[in-house]
Amino acid sequence: MKKLSTLFSLLWLVSGTSFAFQVTSFNLNVGDTYLVDVNQTQEISQIFMGTPNTLNTINASNERVEVVAVTDGIYTLTVTTLTQRTEVSSPMMSQVLDSEDATTGDGLYAALKESSYSFTMDKTGEILSVDGLDEMIETIRAGLTDNPMVAAQVDGILNEETIVSTLKQRYSFFPANGESEWTEEMVLTMNDMPITMNTTFSYETDSTIKGISEITIAATTTQMGANVELDLTGKQTSTFTLNESTGFPTEFVSTSDISGNASTQGMQIPMTIRTNSKITFTLEQ
Repeated sequence: MKKLSTLFSLLWLVSGTSFAFQVTSFNLNVGDTYLVDVNQTQEISQIFMGTPNTLNTINASNERVEVVAVTDGIYTLTVTTLTQRTEVSSPMMSQVLDSEDATTGDGLYAALKESSYSFTMDKTGEILSVDGLDEMIETIRAGLTDNPMVAAQVDGILNEETIVSTLKQRYSFFPANGESEWTEEMVLTMNDMPITMNTTFSYETDSTIKGISEITIAATTTQMGANVELDLTGKQTSTFTLNESTGFPTEFVSTSDISGNASTQGMQIPMTIRTNSKITFTLEQ
């Protein structure tokens, strides 16, 4: 009888230690440092004056993200750009911008290298503040003294709204109240354009969150000196794979398909945009 009781106790211990819980918040420590590798491909297809045209873009970047403070459940992290590269190609042109080669493009990517800022977020990934952007912009401008036109555009490219939008897409995925399925609306800013995303999140596993988003872009932008009105809608599917102990993502993948029209100078230009993104987060040892 004693042996049987011992066996039941052992089985309970094994089952108890293997039981998993949903990862519902961050649990980070000062000094945690991650390398963030971003890879993105985008294809924009449009018909301009009856002629099809396709623009392909490949973006790749590498960042270091470090937890520098934890205070009452609020995390402060620094983000440092290590490398950045963009390749653009179309039937009309091709261009490469590379932080590792100052002779490519306009020198902006080379100036971005080793630039940094910090941000704060709570345990569920709500972005609370971004700090150090002014100093970062001044440092980048100082590296662009040979190209004053690009230097003058830096504060528009690295504005707070765009930075916050990027951070939200990467870290604002936890439910506020521990739900298994929840919906959230985000208004993001990309290239000075507001993008509305209504996303339904759900747990696929205890450490995997899936998002299905309805995307709306209704905005006016400027391209080559002309105003362009965008009326686009589409969907995005995304998956966050999380570390079970820290809640920090190990991988984020997404695919979006958007279509609609761009209108300018009395012309309507049908277009579609397909974007594939993969971000890996590796803890430095």
